[in-house]
Amino acid sequence: GHTNNVRGLLWHSELPFVLFSGSWDSTIRVWDVATGRCLHVCYEHHADVYGLAIHPHRPFFLVSSSRDTTLRFWIYEDLVRSLLVQCIVAPACLAELLGGGPEEVM
Repeated sequence: GHTNNVRGLLWHSELPFVLFSGSWDSTIRVWDVATGRCLHVCYEHHADVYGLAIHPHRPFFLVSSSRDTTLRFWIYEDLVRSLLVQCIVAPACLAELLGGGPEEVM
């Protein structure tokens, strides 16, 4: 996990089990809260990460702000690609994402 205090938290608007966290350790982490696993770590900021926001019409476009005086823009489409591969292998995963049972999705 983070090595310092967490300043920003953001739930993903389309994937309810995905949480973004920004920390004073200068990193942003992407979490799968269903498994407790860290999916990705971004190291591009050079100081505390203060804020996180998702574009209201592009749910895989994230912006972060930092004490390093920068705004950074992120595209998390790769995160979705890996989830889709998991869903193809395990159709119940797709059903969970869509809010129905596997028989309704297939």
